[in-house]
Parts: sequence; structure tokens; C-alpha cells
Amino acid sequence: MSTRLELDLGNTRGKWRLLRDEAVADRGHFARGEFDGFDRLARTEQPQQIWVASVAGHEQEAELLAALAKLWPIEP
Repeated sequence: MSTRLELDLGNTRGKWRLLRDEAVADRGHFARGEFDGFDRLARTEQPQQIWVASVAGHEQEAELLAALAKLWPIEP
């Protein structure tokens, strides 16, 4: 079984979805800069891949990557 976490970081909010074998298994969203909302993500299995799409600035991207690093030892 393959798992992939896809994140879309926008200017005002972010969205995520977890795919298992290319089917959506879970999804959610969070306000810009509020990565503490990843509690639900932390309860999911560790993804094999993390994909990030972003139109946010470098500072927001760095915060997102730091939050992800606290959850899993995977580099997006």
C-alpha cells in the first residue's frame, strides 16, 4: 500500500489530503500559519511521500516544513 500526503499552501489557508493507493483516505484544512491544526494529521499513518504546492512566501513554507518535520522524518 502506498501513502502520499499532498499539501496546498495558499495565501490565506492550507489544505491537505492523504491518499492510500491513489484514493483519498482523509483530508482537512488549516488557517495560514496555524500548523498546530495538524493534530488530525499526527493521528494518521506516516506517509511514504509528501508533496507540497505553495503560493505562500518563503517564511510560511519554512514554518510548514518545520511543522511537518515534527510529525515525520520525511523531507517533502
